Amino acid sequence: QKVFLGFYCFMALWGLELLYAIDHFAFGYATSRWYFTDYDRDGRKPITTSVFCRGYALAVTYHLGSLALGSLTLAHLRAPKWVVSFVRARVQDTTGEDGKASCVAHCLTTCCCFCLTCWEKFVRFLNKEAYLVVSVESVNFFEAAERAYNIIAMQVDAVSSLQGATTLFQMGGLVSITTAGAALAWGMCRLMSMFYESSSSVFVSAPELVAAAAACVSLLTALSFTLIFDTVSDSMLFCWALENSLRAEGHWTDHGRHAPKRLEALIEKTAAWQHRPLKMQP
Repeated sequence: QKVFLGFYCFMALWGLELLYAIDHFAFGYATSRWYFTDYDRDGRKPITTSVFCRGYALAVTYHLGSLALGSLTLAHLRAPKWVVSFVRARVQDTTGEDGKASCVAHCLTTCCCFCLTCWEKFVRFLNKEAYLVVSVESVNFFEAAERAYNIIAMQVDAVSSLQGATTLFQMGGLVSITTAGAALAWGMCRLMSMFYESSSSVFVSAPELVAAAAACVSLLTALSFTLIFDTVSDSMLFCWALENSLRAEGHWTDHGRHAPKRLEALIEKTAAWQHRPLKMQP
C-alpha cells in the first residue's frame, strides 16, 4: 500500500507539472507568434486571439511527449527536496538539546535543500525556454534544452538583468495589490455605516478578519496575473535572444527587426548601465 501511495503521489505531482508545462507552452507559443509577426503599416502586429487555442492544441497533439519529459525532470527534483526537508525536521526533533549535533545536522540538510532548490529553479527556467524552442523549431526536448542553454549563455547579461527587473516588478505588484485589497476591505468596514453599526444586518464585528480574507483573495488574483506576466516577459526576451542568435549564425535572411522598440531601448539602456554595450546583429 505504501508503494502504491507513493506512486499515486508521484503521478499526481507529475500531472500537475505537466499541466503547468502545457500552460507555459501555450503562452510561449502565442508570444513567439506575436513576436515574429511583421509590423503592418500602422505599426501593429496583427494576430488573432485563436492563437492560444492553437497553442494548447499543438501542445496536446504534437508536443505532449516533450512536455511530459520536461515535467518529469521537475517531478524527480521536487520529491527529493521534500524528503530532505522532512529529514531535516525529524533530525532537529531527535537531536533536541544537543547543540553541536543539531547545528551539524541543520547545516547539512539546509545545504542539501538549498542545492536542490537552486537546481530546481534552473531546470524550471531551462524547461520553460526549452518549451519555447520546441514550439518555434519543433525539435525534441533534449535538443531544445541544449539550444535554449546555448542561446541564454550568449545573451546572459541582458537576460539576467531584465529578469531581475521583472522579478522586482512582480514583487511590487504582489505587495501593492495585496495591500490595496486589504486596506480597501478594512476601510469599508470602518467607514461605511452599514458595516460598523451594530444594529445593521450586515454588521462586521471583526474587520481585521475581513481584511485578512481580502488580502488572501487579492494575493491569489495578483499571483495569477504576475505568473502570466513572468511567462510572457521571459518568452519575449528569449525570442529576442533567439532572433539575435539566428542572425549571428546566418540562418535569418530577413533584414527587418521584430523586437518592439521599447524592448530594444530597455536592453540598450541595461547594457549601458553595465558598461558593456550589446551589439545588435544587423
